[in-house]
Amino acid sequence: FIGSMAPASLHQWLTDVWLKQFVYDARGGLLHGKSLGFVVTFSQPATAYQLGGSVGFSISQFLTPYAALAAKTGLTLLPPLTIAQFANQTDLEHQQLLVRYQQYLTLDHPDRPDEQAQWFIDRLSGNADTQLLADQLAAQTDDIDRLRLTLHELKAGESE
Repeated sequence: FIGSMAPASLHQWLTDVWLKQFVYDARGGLLHGKSLGFVVTFSQPATAYQLGGSVGFSISQFLTPYAALAAKTGLTLLPPLTIAQFANQTDLEHQQLLVRYQQYLTLDHPDRPDEQAQWFIDRLSGNADTQLLADQLAAQTDDIDRLRLTLHELKAGESE
């Protein structure tokens, strides 16, 4: 079933590389604890990939067989990075996508705003031209963290 939706090269790679002794065994296999992510491009609008859309299925539904592989091998499945209508995007959208892609490849949890903010802070720090931006972003991130903690405490107080 997995090969029916996958590009031929991915199907061949799974056949050649994903041997039982390599990916999972009694000790957990070499992939246990690693992350598995997918970058998915498609030519239709993102709204086509939902129930009731022109495709009628979500990207997550198409990737369900890979979720089963991840569970079997002990991989942590990341949310997919989806790219709709790349050819129709502007240069600015391509630049924003490049940042999202770099974050997807380098962050443990690329969908978490706190990790995204820290990613920007790390890249802006240490450069005289961008240090002020890094400091402002760090201060705003701290403010958000404090507000989240306050909200958590308020919710905990309501449940008592």
